[in-house]
Amino acid sequence: MVRSAEPRDFSVIEAIENAADELLIERFEPADWPGASSGADRAAEPGFLLVAELGENEVAGFVHVLEVGDICHVEQLSVAPA
Repeated sequence: MVRSAEPRDFSVIEAIENAADELLIERFEPADWPGASSGADRAAEPGFLLVAELGENEVAGFVHVLEVGDICHVEQLSVAPA
């Protein structure tokens, strides 16, 4: 099920992004890679957060969409590597 993110999801959103980023870090070996934004920080920005939930309290991924005026931008899309 895809639903709007709730405050209970914020720590999971951050953990999913960090876990997914590890795959990119291993592949591209950047000199520096910043950690993920917190879910609360993402939720505070204009736009919305959606989570993909596999079962009750099991979030598999998320999308963060920024809205500025009439424009939407996918800011981040992350899926748990598992």
